[in-house]
Amino acid sequence: MSHGTVTVTDASRFLIALAREMAAAYVAHTRPRAILLTGSAATGMSDPFSDLDLILYYEQSPAAEQLTAVRETLQARDIRVSSDSETDSALEMYVLQGVECQVAHLPIATWERDMGTVLEDFEPATLVEKALTGLMSGIPLHGDDVI
Repeated sequence: MSHGTVTVTDASRFLIALAREMAAAYVAHTRPRAILLTGSAATGMSDPFSDLDLILYYEQSPAAEQLTAVRETLQARDIRVSSDSETDSALEMYVLQGVECQVAHLPIATWERDMGTVLEDFEPATLVEKALTGLMSGIPLHGDDVI
């Protein structure tokens, strides 16, 4: 399978399929406006040790109970969750089908403000700059119009 001019690895194909399964569960339970697959799975260069990175964008962040419902539906293991009340964002880390998954949940308004620090205020060498790179090489799984 080819992804543009890059040959997609078997590991990437597996991770993309897993990401689509995860995206369906999040859409059903948390109603994100958009979901973006980033990292090595999106670039097609995963190996058997690669993790899976998803970013979900919301008008209003989901409740903890909604995230719990998704993890139960997916049968996630080794769950770790952190949240930032200042930005109303959350990060879930868990193992699903033997894969380490990192799922970031961001309000669209927070992401737009953060993008402005790089695109309007010209602050380079930030985590936001790295996230913008992921946005450009990511695969939209839901909400193409928002991405």
